Amino acid sequence: MPKYSDHDLAEARSLQRSLNSVLTSAQPGKAGAFSVLVVRQLCDRALVVIPDEPFQEKVCEIERYAVDFLAAARSKGRGRGATPGAVFQRRLILSALDAINDRLTSLERLRRDDFIVSHAVAQQF
Repeated sequence: MPKYSDHDLAEARSLQRSLNSVLTSAQPGKAGAFSVLVVRQLCDRALVVIPDEPFQEKVCEIERYAVDFLAAARSKGRGRGATPGAVFQRRLILSALDAINDRLTSLERLRRDDFIVSHAVAQQF
């Protein structure tokens, strides 16, 4: 298992919070190119910071869903807000963000446990 520094994990957490902030406040079809660019930059950085396959799969899912969500057309003439497709995409995004949170928690726990074990072994010698 690759070793991630505390700094790497902290940066990944920060990126996850930024993605969460951008995507929970975004409205489908109203975000424009700037929000899409921000999401892509955050996702690209997250992929570099934590080269963990399950983490990266969820980051890529978020990017795909977010691009579609941010470009989604609002329902026309109904005045009811987002289309059902956009609502579903938001749920997919939030689910993937939760999965990223869970994966980062697991990686942090593994890092902490590895530190405890290596520290205990070092004290034996």
